[in-house]
Amino acid sequence: NTWSSVKRGDPYGYAKAESERIVFGMYNDGMLNGCQVTSLNPGFCLGPVLCKAHTKSSCVLIRQMMYNRKYLTFYTYFVDVRDVAKAVVEVLK
Repeated sequence: NTWSSVKRGDPYGYAKAESERIVFGMYNDGMLNGCQVTSLNPGFCLGPVLCKAHTKSSCVLIRQMMYNRKYLTFYTYFVDVRDVAKAVVEVLK
């Protein structure tokens, strides 16, 4: 992406985008000894809450929405973590 930056308050997104640029640059320069490169960007992962510690993670967003509290100040899309896991398995085949 071209919008994530530390200045814009998204150091995490910036780090992810920059690391992908570096890896794809290395791939394009032939520095990965023929390894294939695939990037998966699943967005906001949600899934089953399996223990109390999980209630402090992504599902906080859902709780905020349920109580009509403004939470999202960024554009994103949602995906089930189980679908992400299936995609990762397919990529690794």
